[in-house]
Amino acid sequence: MARRMLEYIKEQPEVWRKITDDRESLFQGAVEKLQQPVKRIVILGSGSSYIASMAAADFYGKMLGLEAAAVVPTRLDGLLRLLNPDETLLIAVSQSGRSTSTIDAVKKWKACGFRILAVTADEQSPVAKESDVHQFIACGEETVGPKTKGMTATVLTLYLLGLALGSAWNLGDQGASDCFLEELNQAIDAAPANIEKSVEFCRNQADLLAVMPHVTILSEDAGYYAAQEGALKLLETLYIPAVAYEFEEYLHGVNNTIAPGMCHLYLPAGEKNAKRMAALDHYTREKGCVNFIITVLDWEEGSHVLKLSGNQNPYLSIFETLPAFQVMSVFGSERRNIDCDKPKFPDFYGVLNTKA
Repeated sequence: MARRMLEYIKEQPEVWRKITDDRESLFQGAVEKLQQPVKRIVILGSGSSYIASMAAADFYGKMLGLEAAAVVPTRLDGLLRLLNPDETLLIAVSQSGRSTSTIDAVKKWKACGFRILAVTADEQSPVAKESDVHQFIACGEETVGPKTKGMTATVLTLYLLGLALGSAWNLGDQGASDCFLEELNQAIDAAPANIEKSVEFCRNQADLLAVMPHVTILSEDAGYYAAQEGALKLLETLYIPAVAYEFEEYLHGVNNTIAPGMCHLYLPAGEKNAKRMAALDHYTREKGCVNFIITVLDWEEGSHVLKLSGNQNPYLSIFETLPAFQVMSVFGSERRNIDCDKPKFPDFYGVLNTKA
């Protein structure tokens, strides 16, 4: 069994609580060095860091009213020619701080006069050393390949960093920020019980997790980022194709994934599309699909439904529904005799020069 991965999954609520409780001191250094407001923020990262960057960019736009975009490091050149260094902050996200594409991008943007804020879990890493300002991800050590607490701690760090900068720059609404923090605290309090519910659910569904050939994952709004990371986790650990689609996009042309034995996994994140997602669940199961529902919304009972405690705030899906995917990775990989505590190809990063 993926013992270490399960340990890291269960450590997450404590990690989130510490980051949240220590946020004033944790973000003070970065905020003091970034007193000058900017017009826009560009966030870059690869893999889970890219998904975390997309969630943060969306969050900054909604909570701060700030132009924000997430980009993979190798797709930055077009923006480099368009943006003004005096108006733009580049945030480089890398848990290890050793991603070669992120290092190269930071060097290039810094040479063009842009200010760089590194967000890493290692202040001595190459990405941190190349940047002007560093923000620490207080996630603790994580040695398994499929990141769990590192990814969710990265999202939380970016969210709270944004709120801290917004306060310093007089952006956003303080009432909305206070409401978000209250909902975040509720999500953290509920997380240990949610993880145990996920363990029990996945234990009962282990036979299905062992044989499903492909997973199509659907969500909406900011819940889509949890779906994307969930797909990455299943791909990394079960060695099967796993693809995330935004709900409306799926409805407009990807429905040929409906077939007997195919697995669909739905993450209803808000009431807006709840009825239609329920209708899709019924329709696809009638066509022979094997479905799972993971949600904090009120939902009809069923053996395929994992009902978790939480708020109807899609930006909290990373902390409410994503851990269920992580637990699926543990039980699914165990039943498939895959040791996801160890990389499938230990020499991959060295051969391809993707990590410094």
